[in-house]
Amino acid sequence: MNTKQERYQEMVENNLGRLKMIARNYSAFDNSEDLLQEMLYQLWRSFDKFKGESALSTWVYRVALNTAISFSRSRNKKIQLLTHSDVGLDEPQHKGDISQSVRVLEQFLANLGKIDRAILMLYLDDISNKEISTITGQTESAVGVRIHRMKQRFKQEYVEE
Repeated sequence: MNTKQERYQEMVENNLGRLKMIARNYSAFDNSEDLLQEMLYQLWRSFDKFKGESALSTWVYRVALNTAISFSRSRNKKIQLLTHSDVGLDEPQHKGDISQSVRVLEQFLANLGKIDRAILMLYLDDISNKEISTITGQTESAVGVRIHRMKQRFKQEYVEE
């Protein structure tokens, strides 16, 4: 049988990309690593409390988003828009260069409220509206309405007709 540490490590490996995305979108660029560490700490601290009443990924999202929201409140920091002055175009942040479409998405996410940002990130990660509802505490119909409105807003602001 796997030890707690092994189960935790597997959970982190399976969700690290999602956790990094949340950290990037809920903190100033230079604080994303701090937020990621705080999320990992909170996940470890509450790992024994996971009862299996939802999918593990749903629980991870819930803990990570609650930590991210608390982190941004406690630091009293505004979410910063990644601009060319924040990230040099010739300084790639991951393997390969950040594409224009990723920059546009990050800009759109940065201009959303905390709940809408969480909902859109979950939606883009192919999480069902029902699971998004469980994670965010919004009703399933409210999630659907918010997603629809964000799609409309995105089209109005970024899609040429």
